[in-house]
Formats: sequence, structure tokens, C-alpha cells
Amino acid sequence: IQSKIAQVIHNHDATNEQIDVFVKTIQNLERETTDINIKPININIHPLVLEDNYIVFNEENQINNNNDPLMLSPIIQTISSSANDVDCIACNDTCILLHHHPTLCLYDFNLNLINKTRPYPDMSIADMCWSLALNRFVILTDYDVFVLNDKTMSLEKWDIPTRKKGHWHSITCSLEHLYLTAYKWGTNAYQFNIRPSSFVFNRKWTSPTTCIKDEEIV
Repeated sequence: IQSKIAQVIHNHDATNEQIDVFVKTIQNLERETTDINIKPININIHPLVLEDNYIVFNEENQINNNNDPLMLSPIIQTISSSANDVDCIACNDTCILLHHHPTLCLYDFNLNLINKTRPYPDMSIADMCWSLALNRFVILTDYDVFVLNDKTMSLEKWDIPTRKKGHWHSITCSLEHLYLTAYKWGTNAYQFNIRPSSFVFNRKWTSPTTCIKDEEIV
């Protein structure tokens, strides 16, 4: 239409009939353009609800299937312990630290004894773990935290700057943090930043975030 109008204007030969046709055509185009409505697309997404009976674990098949990755391999070696031992265990890439009350024993992966040490007589060990950041074993007692050098078997007490109710119960580490739980109903969990020679309190989780008040983390 634009090219035809330009041609008529250039030739100066537009008739009234041509002008009426141009006007009506433009009006029709404007009307059609105005009538175009962009309709939105409504998508209703419902959450996926899984009922308890939708997920079934076939325990019988897991037990009978020797290729199941959840099955443990047969026992290769054992270490004897008495009923009076309060045993904790931790390991790194090269050795295993085992608490045979009252002795801390270091074994290789063939369960050959490498070294051992006797902690303080009144030292009640609750849990142990390996800290990759410190390159040391971290040992938790009822009220304190100790760092063990597996090369020299020397123990060093590190202060834990926090107040808690009940004695310490469990310990674990990430690359940057140390985590402790206290032994009590409605267990509290504590996070500490790992520094080269200290633990710095970072945050605390309480019930019901950790568990309800009549439960505990074991």
C-alpha cells in the first residue's frame, strides 16, 4: 500500500476512487490490528504428592541378591574386644584409630597394630573423627575436645568456646567446620569454624530443627 501511494503521489494522477480505496484499506488494517488480542497461556502445575504406599523397599530381594550394592562384603578380619570396652572408631586414607578402653590403638588397613597410647586416666571418650583440614584425628570426651597426632600419638586439648547443657555426645567434620552434638533430650547441634590451632563457635541448632523435645540424636 505504501508503495502504491508513493507511486500515485509521484505521478500526480490520483483519482478520488483510488484515494477512497487507500483510506478504506488503511482503516481495515487498523481495525484488524486493534482486534488482535494476545491471549496468555495459563499453566496449572500441581505438586507431586507421594503417598507412603507408593514407595516399597523389597527387603527380601536385597538380602538374597548377592550383587546388591547395599550388601556388605563378608568379614575378612576381626579385632577382639571385651564387653566392658567402650569402642569408638575413626579412619583416614591410611590408618584406623580404635578406642579399646583405656587405650587408643592405631592400625593399618590389614589390622596390624601400628602404635598405641593411653589417654588420661579419667578421659571418657565419646566419639572420634578425622579432620582433613587439620590432618589430625579429633577426639571428643564428655566435656572436652582433643586433637591427636597419628604420627607421634600425642594428644592436645583444644578449647571449645560455648556453653551447653549435658555432656558432649558425637562429633564429625567437614572441610571447614567441626560439628558437635550434646547428649540431651531435644539434642542441640553446634558448628565451629576450624582454625589452625583453635575452634571458633559459629552457630547452634536447637529443637525442633534438630529433633523434637522428647527425642535425641544418637
